[in-house]
Amino acid sequence: MLDIDTEKERISLGVKQLSENPAESAMTGLKKGGTVTCTVSKVQDNGMAVTQHYENLFASLGFPSNARSARFLDALKKKQAELVANHIKNQDIVITTALIPGRKAPVLVTEAMVQTMKPGSIIVDLAAEQGGNCPLTKAGEVIEVHGVIIMGHTDLPSRLAVDTSSLYARNLFNFVQLIVKDGALALDWDDEIVKGAGLTKDGEIVHPVLKG
Repeated sequence: MLDIDTEKERISLGVKQLSENPAESAMTGLKKGGTVTCTVSKVQDNGMAVTQHYENLFASLGFPSNARSARFLDALKKKQAELVANHIKNQDIVITTALIPGRKAPVLVTEAMVQTMKPGSIIVDLAAEQGGNCPLTKAGEVIEVHGVIIMGHTDLPSRLAVDTSSLYARNLFNFVQLIVKDGALALDWDDEIVKGAGLTKDGEIVHPVLKG
């Protein structure tokens, strides 16, 4: 986590690598996934450690405080860009959410970074309406640049209802298929899903949370 203090606003850049899970890969077809987010927030403890490290470094090199400030920020921005670039090139999907109220969205994914991504990769730019976190994003459009699909929808919340309902219905259908065989209820109590969903059995509470 790197925290960059720019014009008295704290812009926190976090990169989270999702675990590589065989079951997850089988369901999604993706070996790896990740999220890149940037939000206005308070400086975290580890961000303060990074800040202090650079401040000490520039002080040891003899830079005056006013020069230290500008060079300090430049160094942090460079480290930020390196971190994002190294992460993005290995991802199938990148979702950016960096928005600062009343300002143009900061650029997190440069064109050079897009060029390092695998063909067919996707960028979902949730900041498209305010200029986008990628300079290639076109608000309200889905485009392909350097073999990468960039989604710049500005009405994404209103697009989620159909897919959300479909996913929920599919989950219910798969669950019913698991517990109903030939038109009759057939519970396999050795199945982890059935165990997790079951509350009572033969008049006794069996769910571990309710039993405790």
